[in-house]
Amino acid sequence: MKQIEIFVIPNKHTVKENSIRQKDTVLESCTDSLQKQATQFGIDAIVTLVDVENIPTTSDASLVGILDENMFIRSDYLAAVVSINNLHRDATVLCGPICTRHKNNSDWFTKAIEENYKNYNIPVTEEMLLIDISDEEHNFPPINGCFFSGVVYNDMGGYTPVASPRGYLRNNKHFIKMMSTKGRIIHSSSLKSIYFISEAEFDVESISEYYYDLGYQDGILISYKTDKERLAETWHRFIESPEMFDNTSPRWLLSDNEETNYSYAEKLVLLKCKYQVGFFEGMLGRKII
Repeated sequence: MKQIEIFVIPNKHTVKENSIRQKDTVLESCTDSLQKQATQFGIDAIVTLVDVENIPTTSDASLVGILDENMFIRSDYLAAVVSINNLHRDATVLCGPICTRHKNNSDWFTKAIEENYKNYNIPVTEEMLLIDISDEEHNFPPINGCFFSGVVYNDMGGYTPVASPRGYLRNNKHFIKMMSTKGRIIHSSSLKSIYFISEAEFDVESISEYYYDLGYQDGILISYKTDKERLAETWHRFIESPEMFDNTSPRWLLSDNEETNYSYAEKLVLLKCKYQVGFFEGMLGRKII
């Protein structure tokens, strides 16, 4: 049995960078670095480039990892995965923060959304190296950068992307939820990675697809709750949300730059609508518009 089997998902917008620098640390492309680290640290690992819809549903490895080829990792990333797994044998999912890097500095709208677009972070981890998020659905990670217990992965029938009314979605928060019923989800700052966003991913279509996916994942999780819980959640999100009480100038529509307020509002309304459509389609399991 191998220690780790890692599936690297090809990105249709592959970036040319082989490495990037963050402060005093150089991070390498995971496609180049993973096998190199396995050899360096004596880790029995196999790394395979595979399309998301073809990820095997079974593995003979102790750990199964999934990364995007545009992710960059530190030189001790794989050693950290093994160490955390050895310390927390009851964990079924290991994950870490995902920061982003891009070269699209000319667009002011990019700067407005870059703090949350394709990022994954839990703020308390800046002071806490490792936390248990098993009971925190709102903090569940995306599939990229996750390592799963091989035994539980097989028991669950493996990972599959979600078939939404608008096509396949890479993320599957319900799969993460099911894994959490069999063990702990451990989030560690030692597993931090950087996702390099290509320029093509900043077009409105790509951004709106991302927010549709966020909504759909939230909707899937809520679809398994009771009617009372679903009512409370949807009421809070879409009726009691703060902007509903600010009818003259909703705060979420405003930019600090008055010259771009209309364009900002237009794009942000689109993203919020895409999230809401995704949320209800995920919760109801059907196309609504």
